[in-house]
Amino acid sequence: MPSIFLSHASIDKPFVEKLAKDLKGIGINVWYDKWEIKVGEPITWKIEDGIRENEYLGIVLSPEAMNSEWVKSELSSGWVKQMQTKKIIVLPIYYRDYDIPLFLADRKYADFRIDYLQGFAELAEALGIKGSDVISKDNWR
Repeated sequence: MPSIFLSHASIDKPFVEKLAKDLKGIGINVWYDKWEIKVGEPITWKIEDGIRENEYLGIVLSPEAMNSEWVKSELSSGWVKQMQTKKIIVLPIYYRDYDIPLFLADRKYADFRIDYLQGFAELAEALGIKGSDVISKDNWR
């Protein structure tokens, strides 16, 4: 069963929560901070464990995400893991318009900016799920 850590800015949480639920609905194990970090738990250690224990790191691209120190740290950890394992780990999820950073510019991304279903299908395929029954447009928001 594929697993993904979802890195994102707080302002993008409504989108990320929907994405997390939809991924879970097709059988993906999802690490989403709201579900994984409980009151009193050490945030930094929980995030490190989440990145270490999940197969992929999905980076939700938005202006705020690329300016967030938390997201930058999570992305750095994902790159280190990718270099160590020599496997694709970091999966760009293009949510809102932003100039993609150079180190991600040559990567194919799942594009959610115009069509959620298309972006979701692209991401699901990257996670090894093909022909999945994705959510309908009627269920989006």
